[in-house]
Amino acid sequence: MSGANIKIGASSSEFQKQMNEVTRQLRLVSSECGVAATKAKLFGSTQDQLAIKQKELTSKLQAQNSMLKLHQDRIASLNSNIEKEKKKRDELGKKLDEAKRKYAEVSKATGKNSEESKKLKEEKDKLQIAYDKTSKSIEDNNKKLEEATIKLNNTEKNILRNQRALEDINKEISNSKIDKLAENFDKVSEASGKV
Repeated sequence: MSGANIKIGASSSEFQKQMNEVTRQLRLVSSECGVAATKAKLFGSTQDQLAIKQKELTSKLQAQNSMLKLHQDRIASLNSNIEKEKKKRDELGKKLDEAKRKYAEVSKATGKNSEESKKLKEEKDKLQIAYDKTSKSIEDNNKKLEEATIKLNNTEKNILRNQRALEDINKEISNSKIDKLAENFDKVSEASGKV
């Protein structure tokens, strides 16, 4: 059992490290784009502001997609661990039932204080502890799975929102370019009409 706990712990530790890195990247992107957006507002055009927002959303989407992948991998790992633990618990349950049966037979035949009964009771108790520990591990992993699924769903919602915002920004940029082009044509037309 301790080998499984170490593996789960290491996996969890690696997951946390990767999530912290992606979160750090998101904060960095937001910070950098915040400065660029302020500069664009103060000194740039609407086109500049839209381009900065587009860059920020694109970077956020890349980081959120990395986050999504991490959550999906974490969920797959937790599901795998749960399945392994369930198999182990089933095996322990069978051994425990057999140990209980043997203990009942021997203690009835030789008495609870006989040497053989004491050994069987000790074996039965060890199996019960291992069974309970495995059941607790399954319960804990199910809670972690629920939490990971909630985080996955929230990440997916954020991705969808940012994708929509990026689509809107891209439309604005496209419309802005068309408007600017039409404005330039109007100026050229006006200038050529005056000649």
